[in-house]
Amino acid sequence: MRGELDKGEEMHNKALEIAEKVGLQEEMANQYGNLGLIYKMRGDKKNALEYWERALSLFKKIGMEPDVKKAQRWIEKANQN
Repeated sequence: MRGELDKGEEMHNKALEIAEKVGLQEEMANQYGNLGLIYKMRGDKKNALEYWERALSLFKKIGMEPDVKKAQRWIEKANQN
């Protein structure tokens, strides 16, 4: 949000790495979503969609319906542009 996308990406990747090591699927899905938002801010639709698809898949797998809907909206909006 402050324009420090490189720092944000680095922090989300570190959080993702930790979540993967300890098996926190909800946190992994959240980090995929956050990374997708960073790529969107950079104008990189392809990578944004890739991360949002990963987030969506995990949210579905662990039954987080509100987050499933949120990820679906991100994907739908990106595909409209």
